[in-house]
Amino acid sequence: MIDWFDDKTVAVVGNSMSLFNHEYGKEIDSHDLVVRMNKAPMVHTDTRTAHIHGRRTDVWAMWNIDDYTEYMNKVGYKGKRFMVGPVKSRRYEYDADCVLPAKYTKMVKETVDIKTPSTGFFILYFLANDTRVKEVSVFGFDWKETMSWSDKSYRDRHHDFLKERDYCLNVIFKKPNFKHFVMRVDHARIR
Repeated sequence: MIDWFDDKTVAVVGNSMSLFNHEYGKEIDSHDLVVRMNKAPMVHTDTRTAHIHGRRTDVWAMWNIDDYTEYMNKVGYKGKRFMVGPVKSRRYEYDADCVLPAKYTKMVKETVDIKTPSTGFFILYFLANDTRVKEVSVFGFDWKETMSWSDKSYRDRHHDFLKERDYCLNVIFKKPNFKHFVMRVDHARIR
């Protein structure tokens, strides 16, 4: 589909608050490509958090680019824009460097039996099944065990995070190129 990831090391950075318990910034930025989802790239403009989750965003993945184009332009984002959801407005469709076809999103939903997979799940599934990525490191995914820093709730009415977690742990993270999965939750440090 796209060759951005071929033979690259990729850090996929999620939005969980548990990421703030650690200092993975240098490790994240050491990858060939850094992928962030939805509102996560907004953090990279804050230099106070660089030691926690890095400074780079090479691929910004989002459900719908309409929700983020204005902000992308405001911060001068120059990386790749990867949309996994349906196009709501033809005006912004051309702002995305890649849009997953509707038949692909339908196939993923049916394959994993999840009604509405999250953006992060779509990216992990795509990297695991449809790229020639060298290695994937996953940071900041705890499937709502802690709240998301961009959405201060523990619950999500749209996604089935338990099914996503089970699929990731039992299928995706068993692949040999998913070598470094980081999911350590220290509830005592979460504020």
